[in-house]
Parts: sequence; structure tokens; C-alpha cells
Amino acid sequence: MKVQLSRELALDVAAIVGPAVVSSLAMLIPIENFLSKYPFGVQYAWYYPWRGMFVALLLWIFSGATYSEKRYFLKKVFLGSSAAFVTFHYSQLWVVSRYVRVQLMPLFYLVGEHSPFFLDMGLVVLILTLLAFRKEVSTPSSQERRSESRGVVVGGWREIVLYALTIVGLLVFLLSLRFVLSTPVPLAVVSSWSMEPVLHVGDVVVVAGGNSYTLGDIVIYERGGELIVHRIVLSVNGKYVTKGDANPQADNIVLGKDAIYGKVQIVIPYIGALKLIFYKG
Repeated sequence: MKVQLSRELALDVAAIVGPAVVSSLAMLIPIENFLSKYPFGVQYAWYYPWRGMFVALLLWIFSGATYSEKRYFLKKVFLGSSAAFVTFHYSQLWVVSRYVRVQLMPLFYLVGEHSPFFLDMGLVVLILTLLAFRKEVSTPSSQERRSESRGVVVGGWREIVLYALTIVGLLVFLLSLRFVLSTPVPLAVVSSWSMEPVLHVGDVVVVAGGNSYTLGDIVIYERGGELIVHRIVLSVNGKYVTKGDANPQADNIVLGKDAIYGKVQIVIPYIGALKLIFYKG
């Protein structure tokens, strides 16, 4: 009996601590170079915790999508990877704050001047993890206890319908974004280092069209068949010159208002890195 308990305890510890160990080891691997469309010329300090965060996010998504009552070990991995993700996420923000101002807000944060709203993924992951464990921390109702005693699965078909409606709703939402935000490119993934330390490889930017733009706005336009996300550094009579924050020189192109797809309003960090694994365009 003691041997069995010791084995279960060791597995629990491994499941919870393991993601942090694996994510910490990942800090030694330049993952961002594999994801970026262009090689990094400089080693940025904030990418060390970013690497650990990225691996923790992969573990969190995988374990969250595959755990079940029969695979309860994965739910503990889910818990451990969420703790690792949150730790690396705020560690990265702390490192970035040494180079540019970071202002934390409820569910969002700002980075630097003229900043779009960054979704605080640390809070998002924490909230979703707590919701996944709500059954463990809440007392079941008398109806739930009766259903469990009879071996009845309550709400099975309702969950299927809910998932189906969620998927349909998400597709409709994505298709309607270009009309709601008045731009042909409502979403884009950052695939280079040119906007460091504000935007990182794998950030998803939400873009909204506008009638005019001002100095400091981060905008998106197309050049040579690829999307560019840079900051306006010069504005004269409706003409704009842009520059990547990390680039030594401004872009050698003058943009009219119609050439700009829109201004970056919201940034969803990290998520786009999943797309860059397969495609960097």
C-alpha cells in the first residue's frame, strides 16, 4: 500500500513539475529562429523566457485537449504546464520592462508609447485552467450526485451541441471580421523581429481600417507580396513613412492612406507561433 502511494505521489510530482523542467530546458534552444521568416541578427534577452513560455503553451494545449478521467495524469500535466506558462509569461514581461515601459491592466497590458492593447495571456491561461478544475474545487449538487450514482452522463448531448455552435460561431466571427473592422486583413501573424521589443514572433495582431493615421501608429501594409507591420515615423499631407522599431533605417517606401490596410488595435501574444511552425508566409 505504501509503495503504491509513493508511486502515485511520484507521478503526481512529475506531472506537475515536469512541464516546468522541460520548459526551462527549452530556454537553451533558439526556437524563435526556427519560427521567424528572417534570421535574428541580435539575441534579445526576452526570448529566453519566451522559449520556455512557448513550450509550456504547447504542453498546456496538448494536455488540455487530451486529458480525460482515464488519463487523469494529463490533467495534472495541464495544471503544471499552466503554472509554468504563467511564470514564464510574466518573467518575459519583466525582462521587456527593462527596455520599454510595460503597463499592466485588467486582462490587458500596454508596451511602450502608442501601444495597442495586448491580451494578457497569463490571466487567460490561468482562468481557463481554473475553469477546467472547477469540478475538483466545487461541491457537487444533489442532482449531480444522484446522476453519478446511477452512472448517468449528464449533459453529454448538450456539450456536443455547445461545441458545434461554438465552432460555427467562431467561423462566422472570423468571416465577418473584415467587414466589421473595415479592412481586407483583419488578422495577421508577426513573423520577424523588426518590431522588437514591442511585437514578438508569433504575436497575432488585430487590425482595423481608418480614414487617417498619426505618428506612432503601428500599421500594416503589403510590399512585394508580404505583409509588413511597422510603425509610422513620418506623416506629411496624407503620406506616411514607416519603420520597424528594431530596424536601423526607415522603410524605403512612401505610403498613401489607401495603401495601408489598417492600424493594429489589439495584440494576442504567442498564439500565432503555432501557425509559424507550419507556414511562415
